[in-house]
Amino acid sequence: MQFTGTAQLVEPTTAELELFGPGPHFVDGEVFDPVHLCIEPQFITVRSLSGSGNPERLCRHVR
Repeated sequence: MQFTGTAQLVEPTTAELELFGPGPHFVDGEVFDPVHLCIEPQFITVRSLSGSGNPERLCRHVR
């Protein structure tokens, strides 16, 4: 899925963070400091790959 819309930085609650599960402490040798975004989607694109080699595409305007 691909979402296009407006994003805002958010600070998740402890309960929300638990839903993500444990994150990595380091990425590429650097301390990992996650950033959480909330996206208000305006368009959603759904792609489904099938064995025919022709992916189906569905675009939906959700606003």
